Amino acid sequence: MSTERELWLKLCQNIQRLDDCHKTGDLAIAKVNKIHAKLSKTDKFTTKVAQKLVESYKDVLARTAAEKKIIAEWMEHASILMALTEASETGLETKRKKRKPEEKHSTSSKRSKTDDSGGFVPLTMGSKVVVPRPQQNDHILANVVKWLPDKQKYEVEDAEDDEENPGTRKCYLFPAKMVIPLPTQVDSTKEFPEGHTVLALYPGTSCFYKAIVQSPPSKTNDVDYKMLYAIRFEDDGDFDRYVDPVNVLDYPKPSGRKRMNFT
Repeated sequence: MSTERELWLKLCQNIQRLDDCHKTGDLAIAKVNKIHAKLSKTDKFTTKVAQKLVESYKDVLARTAAEKKIIAEWMEHASILMALTEASETGLETKRKKRKPEEKHSTSSKRSKTDDSGGFVPLTMGSKVVVPRPQQNDHILANVVKWLPDKQKYEVEDAEDDEENPGTRKCYLFPAKMVIPLPTQVDSTKEFPEGHTVLALYPGTSCFYKAIVQSPPSKTNDVDYKMLYAIRFEDDGDFDRYVDPVNVLDYPKPSGRKRMNFT
């Protein structure tokens, strides 16, 4: 919560800074307009007036650049806060984690639990998992509906309503090796290093996309993004986005998926 409070404070400060910047910017523009108004009434355009006009224009440009910087900072803070708030409200702090406290290899051996005798123990109903979205290159959050022993597959339900049919949620069948369970804790001593390929939650959404770690939490020096991963998503330009560690998973190895069945 301290991180969220800090972000809220930053947002409020940015709004105040932007308002102040607008006011001073208006004054700078008014100054330029005043000079032009005087020039329109006379044919005299001295070196002194020209220099004064150039300096006024430079002042306007500088204030415009300052506004753009403040707006960019506000958007970044808002994006991070949106992701953190969503995680808190929907319980994603305990479900969007997957391999953080586990070893960072193999996407199938940890999909299901085993009991003391080595027997298979399926995930319980309602367990939060991440599964590949049919015909897409991303992954989605889902809830386990049940384990089908005869088919050796899980029936899972999309965590969000169907866009085409609000109020309903699609269900799918996946083999255990394609279902990524979300653990309840994250081991902060095990970080994905810079350059590691991960599956990360895109800020403000419930979808996970392939991304590359730019900086792990322990190496983040900016106080605004303390303890967050700096992530660069595929097809998202060269823009770094900051993601909570609970939403950064090891990228699954190819499993030779054949199909995802609707139910």
